[in-house]
Amino acid sequence: MQIVQLSGGLGNQLFQYAYYLKLNKLGYETYMDDISRYKDGKERNNQLCLIGADYAPARENDILRLRDRDRKIADLIRRRICGSRDVERHEGDEITEDGYWTGYWQSAEGYSGIERDLRENVFGERFEDEVTYSDIKQRIENSLSVGVHIRRGDYLSPEVQHVYGGICTDKYYESALKYMRDKYPGCIFYIFSNDPDWVKENYAVDDVVVMEGNDEEHGYRDMYLMSKCKHNIIANSSFSWWGGWLNTNPDKCVIGPSIWIHREGFNKIYEEFNVVRVTPEGEFVNER
Repeated sequence: MQIVQLSGGLGNQLFQYAYYLKLNKLGYETYMDDISRYKDGKERNNQLCLIGADYAPARENDILRLRDRDRKIADLIRRRICGSRDVERHEGDEITEDGYWTGYWQSAEGYSGIERDLRENVFGERFEDEVTYSDIKQRIENSLSVGVHIRRGDYLSPEVQHVYGGICTDKYYESALKYMRDKYPGCIFYIFSNDPDWVKENYAVDDVVVMEGNDEEHGYRDMYLMSKCKHNIIANSSFSWWGGWLNTNPDKCVIGPSIWIHREGFNKIYEEFNVVRVTPEGEFVNER
Protein backbone atom coordinates (compact mmCIF):
# COMPACT_ATOMS: atom_id res chain seq x y z
CA MET A 1 0.00 0.00 0.00
CA GLN A 2 1.19 3.51 -0.87
CA ILE A 3 -0.18 6.69 0.70
CA VAL A 4 0.74 10.18 -0.57
CA GLN A 5 0.35 13.04 1.87
CA LEU A 6 -1.45 16.14 0.62
CA SER A 7 0.01 19.43 1.89
CA GLY A 8 0.51 23.08 1.00
CA GLY A 9 -1.48 25.12 -1.49
CA LEU A 10 -3.05 24.04 -4.77
CA GLY A 11 0.17 24.11 -6.80
CA ASN A 12 1.95 21.76 -4.42
CA GLN A 13 -1.16 19.61 -4.07
CA LEU A 14 -1.16 19.07 -7.83
CA PHE A 15 2.45 17.85 -7.85
CA GLN A 16 1.53 15.42 -5.05
CA TYR A 17 -1.52 14.34 -7.01
CA ALA A 18 0.68 13.72 -10.05
CA TYR A 19 2.88 11.44 -7.94
CA TYR A 20 -0.25 9.64 -6.70
CA LEU A 21 -1.31 9.04 -10.33
CA LYS A 22 2.20 7.85 -11.20
CA LEU A 23 2.17 5.26 -8.39
CA ASN A 24 -1.26 4.11 -9.55
CA LYS A 25 0.03 3.80 -13.10
CA LEU A 26 2.91 1.65 -11.84
CA GLY A 27 0.36 -0.76 -10.37
CA TYR A 28 0.55 0.12 -6.69
CA GLU A 29 -2.51 0.28 -4.44
CA THR A 30 -2.37 4.02 -3.75
CA TYR A 31 -4.34 6.46 -1.62
CA MET A 32 -4.21 10.16 -0.78
CA ASP A 33 -3.91 11.33 2.82
CA ASP A 34 -6.09 14.42 2.55
CA ILE A 35 -6.64 14.90 6.29
CA SER A 36 -3.38 14.89 8.30
CA ARG A 37 -2.14 18.35 7.29
CA TYR A 38 -5.53 20.04 7.11
CA LYS A 39 -7.58 18.85 10.06
CA ASP A 40 -6.10 21.38 12.52
CA GLY A 41 -6.81 24.34 10.21
CA LYS A 42 -3.17 25.52 10.13
CA GLU A 43 -2.65 24.88 6.42
CA ARG A 44 -4.62 25.96 3.38
CA ASN A 45 -7.58 23.77 2.50
CA ASN A 46 -7.57 20.68 0.34
CA GLN A 47 -8.46 22.09 -3.07
CA LEU A 48 -8.23 18.92 -5.16
CA CYS A 49 -11.86 18.23 -4.37
CA LEU A 50 -12.78 21.66 -5.80
CA ILE A 51 -11.15 21.13 -9.21
CA GLY A 52 -12.66 17.76 -10.06
CA ALA A 53 -9.63 15.61 -9.22
CA ASP A 54 -10.59 11.98 -8.63
CA TYR A 55 -8.64 10.02 -6.03
CA ALA A 56 -9.04 7.35 -3.35
CA PRO A 57 -8.80 8.88 0.15
CA ALA A 58 -6.73 7.01 2.71
CA ARG A 59 -8.38 5.65 5.84
CA GLU A 60 -7.10 7.11 9.09
CA ASN A 61 -6.19 3.71 10.54
CA ASP A 62 -4.03 2.97 7.46
CA ILE A 63 -2.31 6.35 7.85
CA LEU A 64 -1.58 5.61 11.52
CA ARG A 65 -0.33 2.11 10.65
CA LEU A 66 2.10 3.21 7.94
CA ARG A 67 3.36 6.13 10.04
CA ASP A 68 3.45 3.91 13.15
CA ARG A 69 1.49 6.42 15.19
CA ASP A 70 -1.23 4.23 16.64
CA ARG A 71 -2.05 5.25 20.21
CA LYS A 72 -2.83 1.76 21.49
CA ILE A 73 -0.99 0.92 24.73
CA ALA A 74 0.81 -2.05 23.16
CA ASP A 75 2.12 0.13 20.31
CA LEU A 76 3.23 2.89 22.67
CA ILE A 77 5.20 0.38 24.76
CA ARG A 78 6.69 -1.34 21.69
CA ARG A 79 7.87 2.01 20.22
CA ARG A 80 9.45 2.99 23.54
CA ILE A 81 11.34 -0.31 23.74
CA CYS A 82 12.08 -1.15 20.09
CA GLY A 83 11.70 2.17 18.30
CA SER A 84 9.44 3.13 15.41
CA ARG A 85 8.75 0.86 12.46
CA ASP A 86 7.19 3.49 10.25
CA VAL A 87 7.50 3.31 6.48
CA GLU A 88 7.63 7.05 5.84
CA ARG A 89 9.21 7.82 2.50
CA HIS A 90 10.39 11.08 1.03
CA GLU A 91 10.85 12.49 -2.44
CA GLY A 92 13.62 10.55 -4.19
CA ASP A 93 13.37 7.43 -2.00
CA GLU A 94 13.01 3.97 -3.49
CA ILE A 95 9.47 2.59 -3.71
CA THR A 96 8.95 -0.29 -1.28
CA GLU A 97 6.01 -2.61 -0.62
CA ASP A 98 4.44 -0.10 1.79
CA GLY A 99 5.15 3.60 1.87
CA TYR A 100 3.81 6.83 3.33
CA TRP A 101 5.07 9.57 1.02
CA THR A 102 5.79 13.23 1.77
CA GLY A 103 7.30 15.71 -0.68
CA TYR A 104 6.56 18.05 -3.59
CA TRP A 105 8.02 16.36 -6.72
CA GLN A 106 8.23 19.72 -8.51
CA SER A 107 9.06 18.51 -12.00
CA ALA A 108 7.27 17.27 -15.11
CA GLU A 109 10.07 14.71 -15.50
CA GLY A 110 8.71 11.18 -15.30
CA TYR A 111 5.07 12.24 -15.65
CA SER A 112 4.84 11.74 -19.42
CA GLY A 113 2.93 8.48 -18.93
CA ILE A 114 0.24 10.15 -16.83
CA GLU A 115 -0.16 13.44 -18.71
CA ARG A 116 -3.51 12.35 -20.16
CA ASP A 117 -4.78 11.27 -16.72
CA LEU A 118 -3.71 14.61 -15.23
CA ARG A 119 -5.45 16.65 -17.89
CA GLU A 120 -8.62 14.58 -17.61
CA ASN A 121 -8.75 14.92 -13.82
CA VAL A 122 -7.67 18.54 -13.33
CA PHE A 123 -10.44 20.91 -14.42
CA GLY A 124 -11.91 18.01 -16.40
CA GLU A 125 -15.48 16.74 -16.73
CA ARG A 126 -15.91 16.48 -12.95
CA PHE A 127 -15.07 20.18 -12.47
CA GLU A 128 -18.25 22.17 -11.84
CA ASP A 129 -17.91 25.85 -11.06
CA GLU A 130 -19.51 29.12 -12.13
CA VAL A 131 -16.20 30.28 -13.63
CA THR A 132 -16.65 27.80 -16.50
CA TYR A 133 -19.64 29.84 -17.69
CA SER A 134 -18.24 33.29 -16.93
CA ASP A 135 -17.95 36.20 -19.34
CA ILE A 136 -14.26 36.60 -18.55
CA LYS A 137 -13.59 33.00 -19.59
CA GLN A 138 -15.27 33.71 -22.93
CA ARG A 139 -13.24 36.90 -23.36
CA ILE A 140 -10.01 35.05 -22.64
CA GLU A 141 -10.79 32.23 -25.06
CA ASN A 142 -11.92 34.61 -27.80
CA SER A 143 -8.92 36.95 -27.68
CA LEU A 144 -5.17 36.71 -28.22
CA SER A 145 -4.79 36.31 -24.49
CA VAL A 146 -1.61 36.13 -22.42
CA GLY A 147 -2.05 35.06 -18.80
CA VAL A 148 0.45 36.78 -16.50
CA HIS A 149 1.00 35.74 -12.89
CA ILE A 150 2.66 38.20 -10.49
CA ARG A 151 3.15 36.85 -6.99
CA ARG A 152 3.80 39.41 -4.29
CA GLY A 153 2.40 39.27 -0.74
CA ASP A 154 4.16 36.40 1.03
CA TYR A 155 7.04 36.46 -1.49
CA LEU A 156 8.01 39.95 -0.28
CA SER A 157 8.41 38.85 3.34
CA PRO A 158 12.01 39.34 4.59
CA GLU A 159 11.97 35.79 5.97
CA VAL A 160 11.77 34.24 2.47
CA GLN A 161 13.70 36.76 0.36
CA HIS A 162 16.80 34.54 0.41
CA VAL A 163 14.75 31.78 -1.24
CA TYR A 164 12.26 33.52 -3.56
CA GLY A 165 13.41 37.13 -3.82
CA GLY A 166 15.05 38.91 -6.75
CA ILE A 167 13.90 36.39 -9.36
CA CYS A 168 10.73 37.68 -11.00
CA THR A 169 11.89 41.29 -11.02
CA ASP A 170 10.39 44.30 -12.77
CA LYS A 171 12.96 43.77 -15.55
CA TYR A 172 11.86 40.15 -15.88
CA TYR A 173 8.26 41.20 -16.50
CA GLU A 174 9.23 44.14 -18.74
CA SER A 175 11.21 41.84 -21.04
CA ALA A 176 8.53 39.14 -20.99
CA LEU A 177 5.72 41.55 -21.87
CA LYS A 178 7.77 43.16 -24.65
CA TYR A 179 8.58 39.73 -26.09
CA MET A 180 4.88 38.82 -26.19
CA ARG A 181 3.88 42.18 -27.69
CA ASP A 182 6.48 41.77 -30.44
CA LYS A 183 5.64 38.12 -31.13
CA TYR A 184 1.85 38.47 -30.89
CA PRO A 185 0.79 41.99 -31.94
CA GLY A 186 -2.57 42.94 -30.48
CA CYS A 187 -2.35 40.51 -27.59
CA ILE A 188 -4.18 41.25 -24.33
CA PHE A 189 -2.51 40.60 -20.97
CA TYR A 190 -4.70 39.19 -18.21
CA ILE A 191 -2.74 39.73 -15.00
CA PHE A 192 -3.43 37.52 -11.99
CA SER A 193 -1.90 38.55 -8.67
CA ASN A 194 -2.32 38.40 -4.92
CA ASP A 195 -1.72 42.18 -4.96
CA PRO A 196 -4.10 43.55 -7.64
CA ASP A 197 -3.91 47.12 -6.31
CA TRP A 198 -0.16 47.21 -6.91
CA VAL A 199 -0.67 45.78 -10.40
CA LYS A 200 -3.23 48.46 -11.24
CA GLU A 201 -0.79 51.18 -10.16
CA ASN A 202 2.13 49.76 -12.14
CA TYR A 203 0.49 48.29 -15.25
CA ALA A 204 -2.14 50.86 -16.15
CA VAL A 205 -1.96 50.42 -19.94
CA ASP A 206 -4.58 49.69 -22.56
CA ASP A 207 -3.59 46.09 -23.31
CA VAL A 208 -3.74 44.96 -19.65
CA VAL A 209 -6.72 43.54 -17.76
CA VAL A 210 -6.19 43.17 -14.01
CA MET A 211 -8.05 40.15 -12.66
CA GLU A 212 -9.83 40.60 -9.34
CA GLY A 213 -12.43 38.93 -7.19
CA ASN A 214 -11.00 35.48 -6.47
CA ASP A 215 -9.86 35.19 -2.85
CA GLU A 216 -7.51 32.45 -1.62
CA GLU A 217 -10.40 30.06 -1.11
CA HIS A 218 -11.33 30.42 -4.79
CA GLY A 219 -7.78 30.77 -6.12
CA TYR A 220 -8.29 27.67 -8.25
CA ARG A 221 -10.43 29.85 -10.52
CA ASP A 222 -7.36 31.96 -11.34
CA MET A 223 -5.41 28.83 -12.25
CA TYR A 224 -8.30 27.65 -14.43
CA LEU A 225 -8.48 30.99 -16.25
CA MET A 226 -4.70 31.13 -16.70
CA SER A 227 -4.86 27.71 -18.34
CA LYS A 228 -7.43 29.05 -20.82
CA CYS A 229 -5.14 31.82 -22.08
CA LYS A 230 -3.35 31.34 -25.40
CA HIS A 231 0.07 32.03 -23.83
CA ASN A 232 1.52 32.52 -20.35
CA ILE A 233 4.09 34.49 -18.38
CA ILE A 234 4.61 32.66 -15.11
CA ALA A 235 6.16 33.48 -11.75
CA ASN A 236 8.43 31.21 -9.69
CA SER A 237 5.41 29.63 -8.07
CA SER A 238 4.05 26.10 -8.36
CA PHE A 239 0.56 27.59 -8.70
CA SER A 240 1.79 29.63 -11.65
CA TRP A 241 3.64 26.65 -13.18
CA TRP A 242 0.43 24.64 -13.35
CA GLY A 243 -1.44 27.53 -14.96
CA GLY A 244 1.05 27.34 -17.84
CA TRP A 245 1.39 23.56 -17.97
CA LEU A 246 -2.38 22.97 -18.06
CA ASN A 247 -2.71 25.32 -21.04
CA THR A 248 -3.71 23.01 -23.90
CA ASN A 249 -2.95 25.42 -26.76
CA PRO A 250 -0.57 23.38 -28.99
CA ASP A 251 1.14 26.60 -30.09
CA LYS A 252 1.43 28.14 -26.64
CA CYS A 253 4.43 30.19 -25.63
CA VAL A 254 5.25 30.08 -21.92
CA ILE A 255 7.83 32.45 -20.43
CA GLY A 256 9.30 31.60 -17.03
CA PRO A 257 12.14 32.79 -14.79
CA SER A 258 15.60 31.33 -15.45
CA ILE A 259 15.96 30.65 -11.71
CA TRP A 260 13.16 28.88 -9.87
CA ILE A 261 14.34 29.43 -6.31
CA HIS A 262 17.72 30.14 -4.72
CA ARG A 263 18.41 26.49 -3.93
CA GLU A 264 20.20 23.82 -5.92
CA GLY A 265 18.28 21.16 -7.79
CA PHE A 266 15.00 23.00 -8.26
CA ASN A 267 15.42 23.90 -11.96
CA LYS A 268 14.28 20.34 -12.77
CA ILE A 269 10.83 21.88 -12.73
CA TYR A 270 11.34 22.84 -16.39
CA GLU A 271 12.30 19.38 -17.62
CA GLU A 272 9.86 18.14 -20.28
CA PHE A 273 8.16 21.57 -20.22
CA ASN A 274 9.25 23.87 -23.06
CA VAL A 275 9.64 27.28 -21.42
CA VAL A 276 11.31 30.47 -22.69
CA ARG A 277 13.49 31.48 -19.74
CA VAL A 278 14.33 35.04 -18.72
CA THR A 279 16.89 36.16 -16.12
CA PRO A 280 16.19 38.63 -13.28
CA GLU A 281 18.08 41.19 -15.39
CA GLY A 282 15.58 40.72 -18.23
CA GLU A 283 17.90 38.77 -20.53
CA PHE A 284 16.74 35.73 -22.47
CA VAL A 285 18.45 32.40 -21.82
CA ASN A 286 16.65 30.72 -24.72
CA GLU A 287 14.06 31.83 -27.27
CA ARG A 288 11.53 30.18 -29.54
